[in-house]
Amino acid sequence: MPKRKLSNILDLELAWRRVKKDQYNDIIPDILEYKDVDHDISTTINRIKEELDKGYEPSELLKIDVPKKGYTLRPGSNMIPEDRIVYQAVIDFISSKLKNHLQIAFLAIA
Repeated sequence: MPKRKLSNILDLELAWRRVKKDQYNDIIPDILEYKDVDHDISTTINRIKEELDKGYEPSELLKIDVPKKGYTLRPGSNMIPEDRIVYQAVIDFISSKLKNHLQIAFLAIA
């Protein structure tokens, strides 16, 4: 069976919609609310697809200390929007495959 390209199996457009919707839970809020990325998202998605076909390399994470109650800190990190799109698309792909297998396994048990 021939290998399929990641750029063909990952739904980057759906991933982008999910990233935008989830942005309000980010550790570091984006004051532009991703409008700087969204204004030309088709170019960004096409660039990501090209990189996926060549061998995608994510950027370094921005690592920060996140305050907690009781004046303690926990480690946190933040990804650039392009990496978040790829991460979300991979998670969506894997979860759809797992969901199908889990449903089959559940039906077999029941």
